[in-house]
Amino acid sequence: MCAIAIGDLSRHLVLRHEMTRAKMDLRNLLGEVASERKSDVAKSFRGDVSELTSLETTIANLTSWSRSASLQLTRLAGQQQALSVMNQMADDLWSKLTLSEPETPLPQRKIIAEEAATVLEKMLAGLNTTVGGEALFSGMRSDSPSVSDGQTVLTHLRGLIAGMSSASDIRDAISSWFSQPGGYESNAYQGSTSRPELRIGSSETSSLSITALAPEIREILSGVALAAIAVDYLTPQDYEIGAQLINMSADRILSGSSDRISLMARVGVEEHYAAQALSRNNAELAATTLRRGDLLGVDPYETASALQGAQNRLELIYAVTARLSDLSLVRVLR
Repeated sequence: MCAIAIGDLSRHLVLRHEMTRAKMDLRNLLGEVASERKSDVAKSFRGDVSELTSLETTIANLTSWSRSASLQLTRLAGQQQALSVMNQMADDLWSKLTLSEPETPLPQRKIIAEEAATVLEKMLAGLNTTVGGEALFSGMRSDSPSVSDGQTVLTHLRGLIAGMSSASDIRDAISSWFSQPGGYESNAYQGSTSRPELRIGSSETSSLSITALAPEIREILSGVALAAIAVDYLTPQDYEIGAQLINMSADRILSGSSDRISLMARVGVEEHYAAQALSRNNAELAATTLRRGDLLGVDPYETASALQGAQNRLELIYAVTARLSDLSLVRVLR
């Protein structure tokens, strides 16, 4: 059995310890070079990481607010687009309705009324616009369509006005169905109440409060529905009623034009505020991230020098270890 002197064992332990430390230093320095960040943050700050913690919290908040503001901007843009298309369709339909004169032939008036039914269908489809799988005009119930289709709405209206023989009565009944509880709200609207305000900044919130229940939207749907229903009365015996309904539809669409513009303006204001909040958040996020980088970053020259020193130290330890391992009594006695 070979005996190992205490001196040899101590030397072996010292060399192993130095080699382990050199390898650890080399690994840490290689990590700093790759990430350009300090490997031991607490040590570099001498245990006082309060500023860094504050920066991390600010960055997390700003990132969250920027994400919310960006999402809100997308939603608002979707609403603005849908409302703009509705407004344009209403204007185009109004132009055709007003071209319908008393002497306009029955078939031509019927074509206009049938087109109104198509416009109503498209408007309701526009209210079912989704962004990222969320219905924009459904309020908090964003996982379901906002409104029923045009055929369903017209079926309800036909049942409501069955037996009426006065254009004014038909107009009032349709107007009430869209504006009063128990009509459009209960039988066509499939959403819920407006969404709560969304925080998009340290002191800013944004609202997506407009739903398909907005009075301005109900008004335009009511006006178009009048013309769509007129097709049922554009017959030789009820021609006068159908013609009056077309004129009433044109008046309703025209009277609601300013309200439609105001509604789009409201969405535009929310878009402006959300865009401003997003811009501020991104600017502050960039500045805060830069400050965090300054605190956590490493000096490339110093790190490269330390890395070269650690590599040289490790090579020296390997050389010493190899030299000591090659010693023998014969070599010493020569």
